[in-house]
Amino acid sequence: MSETKTIETGRATLLAVNMEYVPMINGEIIYHKLSKMVYDAGFQDIDYTIIALSTEITEEQARGLVPFIGLPWCAYKDYTTNKNWYRTAKESFNSFMKANQCYSTNPYKEDWDELCKWGHGGFAKDGKTEFELFTEAESNTGNWIVLKRL
Repeated sequence: MSETKTIETGRATLLAVNMEYVPMINGEIIYHKLSKMVYDAGFQDIDYTIIALSTEITEEQARGLVPFIGLPWCAYKDYTTNKNWYRTAKESFNSFMKANQCYSTNPYKEDWDELCKWGHGGFAKDGKTEFELFTEAESNTGNWIVLKRL
């Protein structure tokens, strides 16, 4: 499973940290251990701020993370297709996380369950088997805490 990912939105440099690897005591983050993970990920001499869990990002927070294009009917990029646009920054941010394989749920879970249960519904693509796609996505699934480089 991926521990950290440094990713660029076009507006901000983010560090996504999989919470599975963040040491906690009684539900509280051990911040000096999180700081070491941030340092190890390359944020050495640069300040950062914790934004939120990726699933809890608000529209206002997302506006500071993804670029605004400025068209009145569709102002934010769809990072998964590079063809479509979203009306909200939060939708754009969610597509950004998906495009960078930072999943809150495995996108292949339902297909995998159907294939295992019924023996049909294959979803192999790009030369990868269903098992390879499912396990690769599973290794990138977790609760991602988002930090922004200042």
